[in-house]
Amino acid sequence: MRRLFEPCLALVLLLAAAPARAQLVPLEDNRFTEGVVHFLGLSVYPVDQPSAAFGWFNSFLNPTLEDPDPNGSGSCQASAFQNSQFWYAGIQASGSTSGYWTNQVGTYSAASLASFEFGITQCVEYQLDAWVDPGSIANACEFFFSDRDDRLRYHELIGGELHVTGRFSPGEYRIEGRSSFGTSEESESGGTFAYQFTCTPCVNPLIATQPEGRLVTCASTVTFTVTTGPPPASLTFQWRRNGVPLTNNAHTSGVDTPTLTITNACDPDAGLYDVVVSNGTVTQPSSPAPLTIGTTTGVGPSPNLLRTLHVSIAGANPFTRETAVRYASPEAPIDRISVHDLTGARVQTLAERLPEGSGVLRWDGRTSAGTRAPAGVYFVRIDAGAASARCRIVRLD
Repeated sequence: MRRLFEPCLALVLLLAAAPARAQLVPLEDNRFTEGVVHFLGLSVYPVDQPSAAFGWFNSFLNPTLEDPDPNGSGSCQASAFQNSQFWYAGIQASGSTSGYWTNQVGTYSAASLASFEFGITQCVEYQLDAWVDPGSIANACEFFFSDRDDRLRYHELIGGELHVTGRFSPGEYRIEGRSSFGTSEESESGGTFAYQFTCTPCVNPLIATQPEGRLVTCASTVTFTVTTGPPPASLTFQWRRNGVPLTNNAHTSGVDTPTLTITNACDPDAGLYDVVVSNGTVTQPSSPAPLTIGTTTGVGPSPNLLRTLHVSIAGANPFTRETAVRYASPEAPIDRISVHDLTGARVQTLAERLPEGSGVLRWDGRTSAGTRAPAGVYFVRIDAGAASARCRIVRLD
């Protein structure tokens, strides 16, 4: 049996280390551990979540099934571990998964997801330390730090370690560590992750006002602007779209100035825009500002209104053959409702291009290729314009 957690990868949380209070605003807590075991016609699937949102979470699940035949032998086991905490000036988490069967072939899966969505209310200087031991399965373990909707990744890791410092501007963000897998192999390890993020208020922020999101029809001229704060300094600017630096051309100008201009903006220009400001010593990216392009019937709704977007499980969960999904998007047309595995890969598309409103869809547990999806943990995701929402579901064999 594999060792579940290597102590050398654990993080020590030093709450008293922050010299100044930097408020992180809790938005959504997506943490859980889960084990699913199928062995000789029997199934167990315990799930553990924090007793209080954004509270300390320490979980160790070890579901095991033994051969029910008194004259038989063998067993199947899945293990999931997590220790995580959110506090006013930082976040820490570690987790791992593993499993095995003996003598008789079993199917098992395990997941440890430590995902927080939170707001930063002011410019912060941060330190981020992360480690990922990928385990024995490709893409089973990862860490990332992104905007709240995971459209712009600032840091990510699928193996090795990361130690960085920098600045973040006010905005909404997500930090996530994941270890997960589903298999019928004799033994597997989904890997181990650990991360710690701490922050303090910036001294002399470079950016005074952030760029604002734009909602326009196709062929409009769009500008994004930042203003800088005192004291006066020689500053450089680099505008980006979805994290990729822009260049000046006939379509885009001012990429190295406080004001970016996009001429004849249309669908290919939609995305997140930010600017990296530097005084030669300190670098500060602005908050990401979404550019949303309206359709011929009019401009879409404000991305802030899309927080009303909702998706939930209306049928059995866990399920074996079929389940149902309830969705609602009262403010905007729906681009897609789809099923994803824990690596983020799309498994099945349930619907595309729906009008605003609500309804129920069914999933028969099959992939887009028509085969039965493996037993394990999945997410149902709804996308509408610049926003998305998701819920968790478990499929059993």
